Amino acid sequence: QAGGSSMNAGSGSTTLTGTLGTLGAVQPTLSSFVISNSGETLIYMSSAPITCELLTMSRWLGSVATGSQVVEIVVPSRRATGTVPVESGGAEVNYAPGGMSSAYEKNAASGSVTFTTSTPNGVVEGSVTATYANPTGNVSGTFHAEFCAGGQGY
Repeated sequence: QAGGSSMNAGSGSTTLTGTLGTLGAVQPTLSSFVISNSGETLIYMSSAPITCELLTMSRWLGSVATGSQVVEIVVPSRRATGTVPVESGGAEVNYAPGGMSSAYEKNAASGSVTFTTSTPNGVVEGSVTATYANPTGNVSGTFHAEFCAGGQGY
């Protein structure tokens, strides 16, 4: 899209590495968005282009390109600051394949999310590290996500 006005945010500033179980090596992130939903802050980082408009649709994960990877960070909104461990009541770091339902998501067994910038209904930035037990895998890196008003969980 010309003029840099693309709604595919965060392409140059989210860099993740690792292995997402049977989905294989982490693919480059093309889109990163943050939403606020039911007292939670959710960050979506996708290896396929996604738009804020797509995130406003229910069950949008099934519309993302098959073979792509979507990494999801979920924290209670009041905890979207500092370092939040992956634990009950803390952070979740999940991933799911594009073109499928959220029933295919995998949850991290351990890790943490550190927020360096966290603006309510605005940009969030930070780093993430997570380890998956079944199937085994890991993800780590930095994220920059633009706010998407009206976005829904995948």
